[in-house]
Amino acid sequence: MVMLTRLRLLKGATALLYVGPLFAGISGFGWGMVAPFVGIFVVWLMVLRPEQWPATPQEWLTLSAWGAALAQVLSQILLVTVLLATGRGIGALAGFLPIVNPIFPLALSFLAIPLCRQSGRVP
Repeated sequence: MVMLTRLRLLKGATALLYVGPLFAGISGFGWGMVAPFVGIFVVWLMVLRPEQWPATPQEWLTLSAWGAALAQVLSQILLVTVLLATGRGIGALAGFLPIVNPIFPLALSFLAIPLCRQSGRVP
């Protein structure tokens, strides 16, 4: 029962990560928001899945490590771009662009990192 609750919390916290760029798009923010969101998404990957990243400085010197890291960063760029574009489309179709501080969608996504880290821990 505890694991089921933790899994639900983890899924909910992860949803915050994706809601950030979607909400930024709905709010009409431009492509300048891609870089900060990609940074948050990459940090999220590093915190939640450290085994997918090189652990030592010597591992970072290999070409395969750079290739794997580049592939992960590029996939996050694609994901953030799709979410932001989808949000822009939703905002355009709705004809309503909420006016919010640009920090708000970034904070939503950033909040996923500590929440996922906390809910992903095994007692």
